[in-house]
Order: sequence, then C-alpha cells, then structure tokens
Amino acid sequence: MKEYYWYWLHNIPGIFRKKIFLLWEYYGSVKEIYEAGEKEIDTLPFLKDQDKKNLIRSRNTWDLKREYEQLEKKGVQFISIEHPLYPEKLKCIYDYPLGLYLRGGMPDPSKPCISIVGARACSNYGKSMTKEIVEALVENHVQIVSGLALGIDGIAQEHTIACGGKTFGILGCGIDICYPKQNFNTYMKMLHSGGIISEFPIGTPPLARNFPMRNRIISGLSDTLIIIEAKEKSGSLITADMALEQGKDIYALPGRVGDTLSYGCNQLIKQGAGIITSIEDLLENLGIFNKNNGKIVKNKKDLLETMEEMVYSCLDFQPKSLHSIFYEVPLTFDEVLSNLLTLELKGYIVETGKNYYAKVK
Repeated sequence: MKEYYWYWLHNIPGIFRKKIFLLWEYYGSVKEIYEAGEKEIDTLPFLKDQDKKNLIRSRNTWDLKREYEQLEKKGVQFISIEHPLYPEKLKCIYDYPLGLYLRGGMPDPSKPCISIVGARACSNYGKSMTKEIVEALVENHVQIVSGLALGIDGIAQEHTIACGGKTFGILGCGIDICYPKQNFNTYMKMLHSGGIISEFPIGTPPLARNFPMRNRIISGLSDTLIIIEAKEKSGSLITADMALEQGKDIYALPGRVGDTLSYGCNQLIKQGAGIITSIEDLLENLGIFNKNNGKIVKNKKDLLETMEEMVYSCLDFQPKSLHSIFYEVPLTFDEVLSNLLTLELKGYIVETGKNYYAKVK
C-alpha cells in the first residue's frame, strides 16, 4: 500500500526528487502527505504556488490503487526508498533516488557488481577488450551494469547476455522507452537476463539533462567502474567523477598518446585510476584470483554486514573525514563510529589521522 503513495508522489507535475524529499522529511510518511489538509499544504514554504495546486489537484484526481495496477499491467514495478527491493548501495550515494521504475530484476546484493562504460563511437580495439573483460567477469559470476548506450555500453551488455551473465541497464528516460532504438533487442533480452531501471516516470523522453543524473545510479549500483575509451569531454568521465565522489574504485583502459578516444582514459590513469594492463591483473586487482586452473570470486565486501558495507562503500584510498562519512550514509553518528571501528579491527580500513579514514590497499 505504501508504494501506491510513493508512485503518486513521483507523478505530480513539477514536483521532483528534491521537493519530494522535503515533503517526506516534513511529514514523516508519504501517507501523511496524501492526507494533509489543503490549508496546511498552502503554508509549505518550500513549494511554489503552482506546486501546491498541482499536488492538491493530483490528489483529488489520482486513484491510488487503479493507477498502480495499470503500471503493473505494463510489466513495471515501482520501487520506493522504503521498498525491500531498493538497493542498499544506492542509499549510500549523495542525492539518491527516492523511487525507481523496474522491469526484470534488481542486481543480486550478494554478488559483485561492476559498471562498464565508454565511448559511443568506439574502436575495434575497444570492442575487443570490452568483450574480453566481460567474458572474464561473467565467468566469475560478476554482474554488469551500464547505460545501454551505443558503443561500449551496449556491447558490454549484449556480450554479457551472450556469455550467460546478468546485466542491468540504467536509462535516462522513462522505462517504457528504449533509447537508443538500435539497442531494442538487447533491451528486451535484459528483461530475462538482468533488468532495466530508471528513476524517470513513464513516458519521460531521453532529454540531455537526464543522463548525468542517470550516471550516478550506474556508479552507485556498482563496486567498481571500468572505462573503455573516452574522449576529452565524455559522459563516461561524468560517471567517473560520480564514482570518485561515491568512493568507488575506477579502472581505465590505456591507449596511444594522441588518440582522441584514449584521451579521457589516459587522463584518468594520470590522476590515479587503476590501469588495465591485462585481464589477469585486472581480475587480481578486483579480488578475483586464478587458483587450481579455475577462477573464483573473492570479494571482501561480500563478507561485510549491511551497515559495515554502507560505511565501507563511502570510503576511498584517499582519507575522508568522519564528518563527511556521517553525511553520506543513512546511519546515526554512533552507528557510523561503531562500524568504522569494526572495519578497522577487521583490517579493511585505517585511521590515517584524527577522525580521518581510508581503505587499506
């Protein structure tokens, strides 16, 4: 029943994520927002007059049960921040989405998840390396996340399916729209070999401003980001920036000096990103080792409890202050301190200075 209210709230014209969060924070529950009196709504300082009119009008015309059932008939689930299927990893990122539209399934939280993104107009070298990396990861039960774009994104996701793996596409439009249309076959296959996820309401067109927002979810769902070819000004570099802010590890495929498609990756490596020199080295750096002629997954985060993983995911190899960590995770101050201590005792992190923490390499 709670999802009915969340779905309604996400479909009020002019009221988007930040205003939804303010309403939720103010009232404490979505049901209370729905039941609030018109006079009370009229006094809300963070809504414009038109927002207030839209909220009241929508509430008076929206049939909660019927609208949600119509959504489900389209094969779409609405997953709010309070839904048990909502990914814990996303709760750790800044400006996390309060609701997601889903076709297919969500990534399995018990298995490693890696994002692979890159250039749309990629080279044959980029295509070949993407397929090699995907094959090695899928063989080791790693899930692949990307943006279903042309080029590297689509190649990574199509090849994941071909290898029998699970892949998840994050859209910058409504979940009922396949963009670009050239990837429609991959889109349909992903419904049975992973899933399609979007934070945008049904029917939302693929506007340019949506894609940077989409990118934070791509990196947020993953343990690590891999970039295969990127120009100087590239959406992949936006994803890299967001991954860094989220404390995720980044690996880039190096290229020849002067190659346009290699500029972004070479710059990332220069700035400290991991360099992909071979598939074997990449697997080792990711915690996947070759033992007894067979590869196995050894992901240390699989061994952590949920709250520990929240805290661990917010950290990087560069020290981060206790203050910053506290504001990035949905935990109390005491819980943050307790889990930092536990992670330090387990040897996953180190206190580099007074109230500054970093991952152990």
